[in-house]
Amino acid sequence: MNKLLFVLLVLAPAILFSQKKQGMPLIDSLVGSLLQMNEDTNKVKQLALISYTYSVINPDEGIKYGEQAMKLADNLHWKKGIATANVDIAINLDAMSKYAKALEYNVTAFELYKEMEDSNGMAAVYANMGLIYHTQSDYSKALKCYFDALKINTDLNDKKTQGIITENIGTLYFEQKNFTKTLKYYSQALAISEDLNDRVGKARSLGNIGMVLNEQGNYNKALDNHFMALKINEELGYKKSIQINLANIGYVYSQTKNYDSALKYQVMALKISEELKSKNSIAINMGNIGETYFSMAVNDGLKSFKTENLKKSIKYLNDAILICDEIGFLGPMTEFSKYISDAYWLTGDYKKALEAFKQHDALKDSAFSDENKMLLSKMESQHELDMKDKDIAIKSKQIEIAKLEEANKSKETVIYIGGILFLLLAAVLVIAKFRNSIRKQRKVLREIAQIQSHEIRGPLSRILGLVHLFNYEDINDPVNGQIMQYITLSATEIDDIINTVVNKTYMGEKSKNNDDGFKRN
Repeated sequence: MNKLLFVLLVLAPAILFSQKKQGMPLIDSLVGSLLQMNEDTNKVKQLALISYTYSVINPDEGIKYGEQAMKLADNLHWKKGIATANVDIAINLDAMSKYAKALEYNVTAFELYKEMEDSNGMAAVYANMGLIYHTQSDYSKALKCYFDALKINTDLNDKKTQGIITENIGTLYFEQKNFTKTLKYYSQALAISEDLNDRVGKARSLGNIGMVLNEQGNYNKALDNHFMALKINEELGYKKSIQINLANIGYVYSQTKNYDSALKYQVMALKISEELKSKNSIAINMGNIGETYFSMAVNDGLKSFKTENLKKSIKYLNDAILICDEIGFLGPMTEFSKYISDAYWLTGDYKKALEAFKQHDALKDSAFSDENKMLLSKMESQHELDMKDKDIAIKSKQIEIAKLEEANKSKETVIYIGGILFLLLAAVLVIAKFRNSIRKQRKVLREIAQIQSHEIRGPLSRILGLVHLFNYEDINDPVNGQIMQYITLSATEIDDIINTVVNKTYMGEKSKNNDDGFKRN
């Protein structure tokens, strides 16, 4: 199974102020003091903060307070307050999976911030729009928004927001299964959270790194991370983050075939997502439950249990797919359609299995095409180039200052220190190279085992099912031609899987040979 739940944090409006309380205690405190406030900009700020805080607890209430903030700001002719209210309403709409409407409010807010030349507000809207595009699997638009937001916040030296956006970029690459870049951005986000002593950011980072640990097969450590994140979010009262932590814990248990625990936590997560009326979370939790029942059916030797688990799997997966289709949630829908296709094959319903497989194939080409990956790579390269240019400019100034400060030091001292640094760097590189070689070999072995045990089953089952659909009495039946096309497609898929195993074996051996001798061809 592929992990589908991601910790995506929506950025707070630009005019919010610091508070020690969080969640419902903060809301109760703010609502209680509203009656004593004058009808001025401070009350707009208070209403905005209540609206934003409700987004992770009760979005319906969040929209009500956001509309109150907008009405008061409009009466005061306060453009910044109107923009912030639009952001808050968009955040709550996003939490309810009403993405088109959320984008409309964000665009309105962006235009207002742009008129005021408010860089902080523009960056916040860029980041929030990136989240919406990300949820809809429009990765190129999402990454562009993230990089635009990150560029502004880097100029503003807003470390906390930089950490949030960096984390979201890591999540995007996680969904693309590019774990090298995922860890790069997650590690940067964790470093920022620790530097700022940010508990909320730390909880997110623990959960995110837990997902990567799970993908690497380090299940015990992954669970430790998720439970630590859950504890922090429970103390803060963040229901949205709590349901994500619960779903992540359930997913790890499903991976380890501890199905009772998996379903326990996944059902708890589903209940909270239903309370929050978050359709994307409801779809993911339903789909994950469906995948757990599918895994139970495949690994359960008793025929009666297998049949019952397949029925439950199909029900949950079908409900998840319907919601994904309704809100345009393509990433999870791609995976769920594959699982439901395999479930139908196992029940002998080959017609529905074939329809689901067609849907999976079309979605896969749409969301995870080579063209899309190339576009993301191009954006990543351009972003790195921009950051390098900025680093070069900064470093050039630093070098000039260093030259002035070190003008009176002897050349021998400089050479001596440089030699020590060079030796230390060389030692670090040798150690890092050796450890990286070991990790690569282990990763290749895990991937080969995963491919051999899971990925061959699907296309083989489809071929066997298609054979039953072939009209032997009428060879010229037009349906036979379509069936032969899909048999060929499935056979090609098996051939691709075999080639993948061979290539991974060759790459693993080549990596071993190169690393042992510290040589490269």
